[in-house]
Amino acid sequence: MIMEEIEGLMQNTPGWNALVEDNPLLKIPNSRGNSAYIQWLRKTETDVAIIISDKIVKRKLLTCANHLEKYNESLDINRNIRSKDALMYLEEFRKALESKRQGFDDTDRHLVRLFDEKRNRLQQISNDPANRNPLIMKLGAVLKKAFTPLVGTGAKRGILFAKTRSFAVALKTCIEDTDDLKFLRPGILTGTGKTGVSDIQMTQRQQIDLLSRFREGNHKLIVATSIAQEGLDVASCNVVVRYNHTTDIVGRIQTKGRNRAKDGVYYLVVDEDLKLRDTDMRIRIGEETMMKATKKIKKQLDERQQQTLEKILQLQKKDHQNREMKRKKDESNKQKRVQERVTLSCLKCGQFACYSDDLRCIKNQHHVVVDESFTSRFETKFKTPIPLNDGITMKNMIVCKGCQRDWGTLATYDDKELPLLHTKGLLLEDAGGKRRKLKKWKDAWFQIEEYDL
Repeated sequence: MIMEEIEGLMQNTPGWNALVEDNPLLKIPNSRGNSAYIQWLRKTETDVAIIISDKIVKRKLLTCANHLEKYNESLDINRNIRSKDALMYLEEFRKALESKRQGFDDTDRHLVRLFDEKRNRLQQISNDPANRNPLIMKLGAVLKKAFTPLVGTGAKRGILFAKTRSFAVALKTCIEDTDDLKFLRPGILTGTGKTGVSDIQMTQRQQIDLLSRFREGNHKLIVATSIAQEGLDVASCNVVVRYNHTTDIVGRIQTKGRNRAKDGVYYLVVDEDLKLRDTDMRIRIGEETMMKATKKIKKQLDERQQQTLEKILQLQKKDHQNREMKRKKDESNKQKRVQERVTLSCLKCGQFACYSDDLRCIKNQHHVVVDESFTSRFETKFKTPIPLNDGITMKNMIVCKGCQRDWGTLATYDDKELPLLHTKGLLLEDAGGKRRKLKKWKDAWFQIEEYDL
């Protein structure tokens, strides 16, 4: 009901109907709480930022899209975990909005009032026993069974894989609220990047500390996103559970690879309506086929080792040539960039940020603003410092002074404090008035000078 009202607000905003007529893909989807709805929101944000000229209209539509994204995520949490967790997710979002010193405009206030009007009803729904999720009850039974100590076995350690960070937070809370599962003392493990207003993010130090407590037994269970299957050094465990989502063959092997202990168990807890069990079965068949192919290749290696080694050397040489060609192509594309003064402004409110000739590039990766007057256009928000391997330490977040849109990070490099910009919060306009939104800085069509120490 709330999402319908927000969508109605967008439809009644001047310029929206004309925008949809020109691009039918912007028509509001019939279903909510899914990835298709998120894709619609992403396209809406891009097209509104580029096409709509009126700053007030643009800001109103983008604010509505931001709120709809959070409600869409809460629907997903409600469907997969508990109504209580979905409501808590929205409460956190509301709290984050009201903590803004600036940028909390009339549209935000209207949408917050809309939530407040429906809050009691949402609370009743979340407290109703009839709305218990049978899949969560199944997960509880699986965890109890998996962590039941058997004679002659050692301590149990486990990882519960969740689809998103918000799912991980909700699952951790759910386990902590369940008397029979409190003994697991779950910890949470996510990546270091920020993905949303109310999403948690961890520093590398926090990740290391969490894994240390896991090894010492302070946490018997880690609730993790894909970060735990893709590269962090997670201690050996004997219980691995994937909750209501599956992945590709590589992801399945990585997940099972976390279960290194003898007599370990792997569970997939899924809603049969989503047909994930069939998907996992197809992935399992693919995994077995890949394993058979690997064994066959190994046998061929043993039989024709010298020939294979020569072939590997040829492939390595070819790969080196390909990488060198790509490097030269990238360098050529960089040289083709035009000498043009591009205006960078806030994607949400349109406030001027800087010009392209104020930008400098550090190590072909980080883009900083060297214009000293830029500091008057942003504010900072506290963020735990994160040192990188290239001599840069990421510090506070920088946000638009007008609307609090995330613009990037304040960082230190060579004992200097520099504002690093990312592209997702900015709109770029060339000399001819054409507006664009970049996915990455490497897509820039204009020249950016190297940073001079």
